[in-house]
Amino acid sequence: MARLKELYSRYHAVVHVPRSYWGARYGPVRLQARMSSLRIAQVFITFCALTFGVGAAFTFLDGTRELGIAMVVGAMFTAGSVIVQYWALRTAVEISADERLEDHFIHEDVDDVVRRLKDVRSAIRGIDPHLFGSPD
Repeated sequence: MARLKELYSRYHAVVHVPRSYWGARYGPVRLQARMSSLRIAQVFITFCALTFGVGAAFTFLDGTRELGIAMVVGAMFTAGSVIVQYWALRTAVEISADERLEDHFIHEDVDDVVRRLKDVRSAIRGIDPHLFGSPD
């Protein structure tokens, strides 16, 4: 059980650590940060919430009502499309890592079964050496 916990903690350390940089550049101004999928989702959610809030406030002002409605609708569409696409990509990566981990355990189980079958075969060969033909 301790080995399983260790493998899962190593797995999460590798899969959930951000490996790539996100960056933006405008003239001499350069922004760059290492971000995980969770952090990117938080940035977009914050941006969409701010846009939604400002848009909602603009809907109550006479001169900016249409702009406010457009900002609210735009924030909803942005949140819906961008976050879901990135989430799908990160989920695919994490599922792939899960499958590799499961394959590792399956191979260990198969190796264990093969080892036990060889032990049984050796024990039977000790009783009747001609049962399986010539020895390996």
